[in-house]
Amino acid sequence: MKKYIPITLSIICLLLLVGCGKKEKHEIEILVPAGSSEAFVYSDEEIRPTRNEITIWAGAGLADTEVVLKPVEIKQENAYDPTYLPMYLTHGMPIKMDVEKGGWFKIGVSVQNDSDRGLIAVSVEVEGVEVRIAEGKEKWNCSVTCAKDSADNAYVTTYSNERVVSSTGVLSLQNQNDFDIVVHLLANGQQERTAEIPAGGVSVLYELIEGAEYTVGTQADVSEGTEIFLMVYEGENVEVY
Repeated sequence: MKKYIPITLSIICLLLLVGCGKKEKHEIEILVPAGSSEAFVYSDEEIRPTRNEITIWAGAGLADTEVVLKPVEIKQENAYDPTYLPMYLTHGMPIKMDVEKGGWFKIGVSVQNDSDRGLIAVSVEVEGVEVRIAEGKEKWNCSVTCAKDSADNAYVTTYSNERVVSSTGVLSLQNQNDFDIVVHLLANGQQERTAEIPAGGVSVLYELIEGAEYTVGTQADVSEGTEIFLMVYEGENVEVY
């Protein structure tokens, strides 16, 4: 009987290691628009705590700053008013936040962008949550880095990793550059749509397929490695940049 004891203990230890394995972190990106001076800017993605506490780390591009939770769907009304619950987050030092298990929240960071062109993308890492894309997402950052120098009358198209899905069939394309661009929208089984947009201008595309997933590509007469800033918005109420 004694010879089975080490084997039994080994199995128990293995099960404990599997059950207490590394918890999953989710990276949540937050886009700060050019010229933004808002106290907090919020994520498009929403998080759902799986217990009554979550852990947050500073992610890519985020310096020491305050973070808050903005309730989307909760039972305890006003329990997470961001006016009262900012917490200071230092890079390399995670914070723990008490939350309502099962509620849905957006994450906000206190980051300003005094630039007159281009977005700032920052992120946080969160443990102890599920993640979903907010219903009715209203904007997509389709900025790219030009992949290759353009030749005469043969501009290179660089495609964004974003997948744009319109719920209205109308999208506004905002050129956040000081040069002209051409935008291509591709969807499986659909005719390609294009838009020529002057520097700082906006073009609206109508009669898109609602619910179709579009890939967005951009052309410009620029050199390789140049950042091309493009924002895509749901609907048509978008101002010239």
